[in-house]
Amino acid sequence: MINKAVIKIWKLMGYVPLTIIGVAGLSGWVVYETEISTGYIDEIALINPMHYVISLFLHDTPETFMTSMYFFVPAGIFLTLMTSNKNVLGVVFVSHIFAVMLGGMSFGLEVYGTSAAAFGVLAAAIVRGTKVGTEDYSATTQRGAPIGVFFIATIGLFMIGTVSDSMLAYTPYLIGFAFGGTFEMVRVVAQTRGIQHTEERYSYMHNR
Repeated sequence: MINKAVIKIWKLMGYVPLTIIGVAGLSGWVVYETEISTGYIDEIALINPMHYVISLFLHDTPETFMTSMYFFVPAGIFLTLMTSNKNVLGVVFVSHIFAVMLGGMSFGLEVYGTSAAAFGVLAAAIVRGTKVGTEDYSATTQRGAPIGVFFIATIGLFMIGTVSDSMLAYTPYLIGFAFGGTFEMVRVVAQTRGIQHTEERYSYMHNR
């Protein structure tokens, strides 16, 4: 009886957005309670592995932090409820790391803060939400719909950036969105491939 209760509580804990709470909480603590600055960031910092972790929690001002949280927290909670904390952590770091790496090496940008990760989590939530919404349909639809929606959303975000006077400043957001959505899309394709194999096996047995 106790073991069943512990297992039930453990499963329920999986829906608590611990990753989002951790990243948001630590970022808020850094911006409000410490004097850690982004002054150390330069081209040399890009070869330091720790930079890709530390930079996630750095923001110029409390206003920048709060603006990022408007995207990061709701999308992160939504994605956690549909997947897991481990998956959300993967999306956060893939989005942020590639935004820092490509933004710095290709465009000479100093990328830090949770903004790129927020867009990555948003993209992943869109992909996963589309997958959940098509679960009553075939594996092909469950795979194709998220890919199509993600592709359209990425093109739309890119077009918004092109008409802006500060296209370069929006580049990290686009990179984060692209890689966060791609990370989740790969997981969706892998999961639906298993569903397709089951459908094909059932169809074969039924036709016999």
